[in-house]
Amino acid sequence: MTKLVLEPLDLASPSCIVPHVIILDGLDECLSDFEQDLVLNAVSRALYPLNPYLRILIFSRPEPTISTAFNTTPLQDISSRISLSDDIDSDADIRTFLVEQFAKLKQQLPHPPSSKWPTVAEIDHLVEKSSGQFIFAATVVKYVCSPRHRHNAVTRLKHVLNRKELPPNAKQHPLAELDALFSLILSTRELDEVGTTVKMTAICLEYPKYFNTVTPEDLAKVLQIELIGIRAMLDELASLFDVNFNNIRPFHASYGDYLFDRSRSGELSCDREDIVAKITCACLRQGRDPNGAIFISSSR
Repeated sequence: MTKLVLEPLDLASPSCIVPHVIILDGLDECLSDFEQDLVLNAVSRALYPLNPYLRILIFSRPEPTISTAFNTTPLQDISSRISLSDDIDSDADIRTFLVEQFAKLKQQLPHPPSSKWPTVAEIDHLVEKSSGQFIFAATVVKYVCSPRHRHNAVTRLKHVLNRKELPPNAKQHPLAELDALFSLILSTRELDEVGTTVKMTAICLEYPKYFNTVTPEDLAKVLQIELIGIRAMLDELASLFDVNFNNIRPFHASYGDYLFDRSRSGELSCDREDIVAKITCACLRQGRDPNGAIFISSSR
């Protein structure tokens, strides 16, 4: 922190007349509580005391470790918090985003739907279901406006709008509507493909913990499915994962929380230990381990 942040800032503004802002986005997506705590300690005990002119803007979900850190000294004494879920402008921002994205989509369709599509009432419905969570609206847009599925945009929006209303007890969870959207995306395929698709997404989440990245080729080896089949399934999940040849990443950490928590994903939930076992078996078949060591093959 001293060498990479403080000293360069001192060179740029020796008198500290102009405050600087450092933005830390997605702190909750650190792999462990220890790493989250490490970052917050560096901010509160290294950055701020040595240069009080710095302003640090942290974006994160209120994970337990992060919330605890902000509720105790020294962070409690030097910070203030804003909940975007309680922001009165969040609904207006989400509405603007949805209207702009659907307008852009209509321009790209060879046979655009009615000029009133989607209707004001449908936009209102999506804003209400977002509950101030921008990730819900963003996931809806990725699902409906996917370049690979533009010809089905109208049908896909109907799928989202016609979902069954959640029971009152389910709505107590702040991300209940997002969870229901995840379930819809996973379930809109042939019944015998759902289980394989769910396992594939779980592997996408767990594999990088051992090898840093995961590729379509890696998925094919773990699931023992032809690469063309893996790519077809990934195409259907473009609203959940950012896919390229070098790595596959979830758009948001909320999906992993959902998938491995049976209380949230129900029958679509995945057993983490089962997924790790599949990855281990694939490594054994290839004669490698997560640290790059070579296993002695059974033939020897």
